[in-house]
Amino acid sequence: MGCAHHGERRWRQNLPNARSDKLTGYTWRYATKERRCLIPATGYYEPGLGPVGAKGEILFIVKERPLFFFAGLWEPIGDTRAFTMVTTEPNDFVRQFHDRMPVVLSDDQAREWLGDTPLADDQLQRLCRGLPAEALDHETLPPKLRITKTGTKQGNRIKKPGAIMEIINVLLSFGLAETRDARHRQHQPLLPAT
Repeated sequence: MGCAHHGERRWRQNLPNARSDKLTGYTWRYATKERRCLIPATGYYEPGLGPVGAKGEILFIVKERPLFFFAGLWEPIGDTRAFTMVTTEPNDFVRQFHDRMPVVLSDDQAREWLGDTPLADDQLQRLCRGLPAEALDHETLPPKLRITKTGTKQGNRIKKPGAIMEIINVLLSFGLAETRDARHRQHQPLLPAT
């Protein structure tokens, strides 16, 4: 994940997140107008509190939404596409772990985000607000324990069952299609169906 930004001086920089307050600036203005996407998720992680090596991680999930969408942007990179997550100011709870948080969209907001027309500044501000602390649930994970997709234990990773089928069903209900490059399928953003 992360878009490669091509600046005026022909340098390339990997930018894993797009700040919501910078979406209309030089770096993201074209992607914000023409290349918005959705990133499906069942949760996200931030480093926990405590000494390095012993702090573990915090898994954040959205209450009553086992699958949700992050606002994203994508860029063509050679023969594939790279994407980045839009972040915003954190709520009071998340702020103790990180100075930004991902933009989580409701289903209606996701449809608006994927719309065919550029979003006005006031629409961007409205869509890119952080979730309130009461909308999130969290779990503290010990060091080296991560939740992933499928439900089996793999080394020190525990996988979460059913996430892939949930994503497929939501894609179908939204009329969305994934990009078809098999080498990068797991890392592609969701784009409007053509």
